[in-house]
Amino acid sequence: MTIESKPESDLQHIEHTVLEDDDDPSLEKVDEIHAPAIKSAAEKRYIKKLNWTLLPFVWMIVFIQFADKSSISLSAVLGMLTDTNTSQSQYSLLGSVFYIGFILFQIPNNYLIQRFPIRIYLGTLLILWGISVGCTALCQNFTQLVVCRVLLGVFEAGTYPCLYIILNSLRQEQSACFGFLWMSNGSGTIFAVLISYGVAHLDGAHGIRAWRWVYLVFGVLTLAIGIATLFFLVDSPHSKWLRLTEEEKEIVELRTQDNAVVMERTVKVAHYWESVKEVRFYLVILASFCNNLSNGGLVVFSTPFVATLGFQLLGYYLAWGFNGSYVMLLTIVANNVSGYSKKIWYNAAVMVAYTLGSFVGPLVMLDKEAPIYRTGMIVFVAGNLAVVLSICAMLFLMKRTNKQRIHHAGKTDAHLDLTDRQDTNFIYKL
Repeated sequence: MTIESKPESDLQHIEHTVLEDDDDPSLEKVDEIHAPAIKSAAEKRYIKKLNWTLLPFVWMIVFIQFADKSSISLSAVLGMLTDTNTSQSQYSLLGSVFYIGFILFQIPNNYLIQRFPIRIYLGTLLILWGISVGCTALCQNFTQLVVCRVLLGVFEAGTYPCLYIILNSLRQEQSACFGFLWMSNGSGTIFAVLISYGVAHLDGAHGIRAWRWVYLVFGVLTLAIGIATLFFLVDSPHSKWLRLTEEEKEIVELRTQDNAVVMERTVKVAHYWESVKEVRFYLVILASFCNNLSNGGLVVFSTPFVATLGFQLLGYYLAWGFNGSYVMLLTIVANNVSGYSKKIWYNAAVMVAYTLGSFVGPLVMLDKEAPIYRTGMIVFVAGNLAVVLSICAMLFLMKRTNKQRIHHAGKTDAHLDLTDRQDTNFIYKL
């Protein structure tokens, strides 16, 4: 049957669709399915145990990653450039070559993260990058510094994907956990600076320059955290270190069935192909890239901003709100991408886009426009708008699928490791 109607503008059409959706009884069923569960006292105790066992490792790993990656800036002012005959242009290249290793390793990382227990895999990466940090203290020239920086990028490349997939295995508290992860980045910065300040006073101790002490100290810290991770990291809700009671094992199983991820050792390439055929996949990549344009630009130019903006400085502080949208993006992926291989693929894509955005961000800050950096500000605003539109488009696509599925949706079995497209019982969380 064809229904004739008067032409209407796109805006009127969107408004009409939204109003129609609000009155759709099927959406009430969606809300009912995803209504917040009331946690029992036993579940609250389990969550508390899980947080106190896992989150300290998250903090330590994020802290040491930031410290090791940013050691180069402190070392540059402590004599590294002079001792290794490195020019300023070569120093700029050292900051970039890290991302070469970081990006190139994401593809093999997808395979390795699924083939080995995360505790062993991530612990091994930490140990290897601790060795590469320590070896940087032995560098005598620019070429040796480049090799160590590339290796550092390779070994650090698996960190966030590993942490993401661990947090993906948690239910209902994911947003808070992702928020804690990014808070760890900020708080870790404070401790890294304090440690670096102390190490800087070791200049000449035992005949070793201060910048070499920086790499030696952080290298040893990374090795220690890597060994602890290798043996004690809680890499799943069933970890032996949680010492689950029989009641808690039942709680874990119920939480696992709540659209959760079940860790599988078999790599399913079909999940990758399904991802690259989805519009949502490219919206996630676009949102991650655009969101982190601001990240790269504001981090690199934070000092000149603080020094020159005056009362406009308020806008600089407000601009850091983009971290909230990034946490939202991670939560959308965690809650709405099903299938272990597919979820790992999505997480890797987010990290690549995150890295590229952070790399491109400083490039749009033109020196001739200092201190206003008009071009950079325009690009960042446009990027933030693209993030909003991308997230809205994702939510629209998932909401439309929910309307099609809700009338016949049954129970989802997470142990079948089906993707959200294969499992027609899967209901997206919006």
